[in-house]
Amino acid sequence: MTALKRLTQRLTNRLTTTHVGIALILVLLGDLVGITIVPRPITLKAPGELADVIPELQRFVEKTRGRRFHKPVKIEQSDDLGRFTTGLQQSDTASQEQKDRDAAIDQAAVLRALGLVDTTYDPLAATTALSNDVLGVYRPDEHTLVVRPGPVTPRMRLTLVHELTHALDGEHHELRFSERTDRLIPDESATSFRALAEGDAYYVEKLYEASMSEADRAAVDAARQASPPPSVPEALLFLASYPYSAGRNFVENLVQRDGMQAIDRAFKDPPTTSEHVLNPDKYRADDPPRNVAKPLPRGRTVVQRGVFGELLLRLLVSRAAGNDVARQVGAGWGGGRYVAWRENADVCVAVTLVMDTAQDAQELQDAIAKWAATKPRSKVVPGPPVAFENCVER
Repeated sequence: MTALKRLTQRLTNRLTTTHVGIALILVLLGDLVGITIVPRPITLKAPGELADVIPELQRFVEKTRGRRFHKPVKIEQSDDLGRFTTGLQQSDTASQEQKDRDAAIDQAAVLRALGLVDTTYDPLAATTALSNDVLGVYRPDEHTLVVRPGPVTPRMRLTLVHELTHALDGEHHELRFSERTDRLIPDESATSFRALAEGDAYYVEKLYEASMSEADRAAVDAARQASPPPSVPEALLFLASYPYSAGRNFVENLVQRDGMQAIDRAFKDPPTTSEHVLNPDKYRADDPPRNVAKPLPRGRTVVQRGVFGELLLRLLVSRAAGNDVARQVGAGWGGGRYVAWRENADVCVAVTLVMDTAQDAQELQDAIAKWAATKPRSKVVPGPPVAFENCVER
């Protein structure tokens, strides 16, 4: 280290808010000699019993991720963690609340049109069921970690590690997703980025769990058994867990191949499709989806539109032909688009898919024929591309 660098670092360490002139000089010196001046690392502050555990959990997250906190994270305790599963926001006005309910009804109809849920599915009840067991949530727009009041149990510590990882990523990378408020059938660029972020946090969480004492791990297992999965449709549970489970597998694959720095590189060049998340080798190969003509809605009120990716294709086929066939068909995904719209008293969905090979396209046609066989209002165009649609009462 040169004498000039040592002098600059000593001045930086002693810098106070009143030393504006010195700060300007240091910035200029840094530009001249190639020094990047960053704030000093900090220890996060937390209220109540959290104050006793946050520093230790912060050190674990920093050591695991190879990064430090330099900006304070607001940590607060509240029972109001927000509705997060189906994209519903808590509304301040009756008109906005009605819009949220209409959106939820439309989303439920889209899922029914795809055959993923039945007529008993209640999006509001599912939201409540899935949110009741949440212990904490990081809000990237506010750089705030909200923790549910209660004792700091081993399971709570896992939650804190998960959310602190989000907070660390939120400082060093722009988290371009609104935490746990994505639509259930979104454009895949947002969902794939979320899988990266949730996968990173879940990966660090599982490493922390592995470091726990045997007694603490037993307590975590007991807590999980005491809180079984909520009684919501299987497809909804699958969609809700996808960013965590598939995201963790994606991140773990990156780390095993290229080290922890691969996670930060992925944040700068994130996956854009579920094909990338489910198949990391295709992400590394930068395998882009094929261009697909957007299906046209027949109604004027478009409810949703976006990419119909390997994730949704697997889920749809699994309902009609089983998981093994779904994985095989999904592996041949080349590209896909969907649009959903209102048509009188109905909600309709149209999907267009292209596959990698002619054999893949034939396997898809066979699977979609089984899917359509139980839906009297469905229509299938064999293709290529393979196109199908279905309508249900809203």
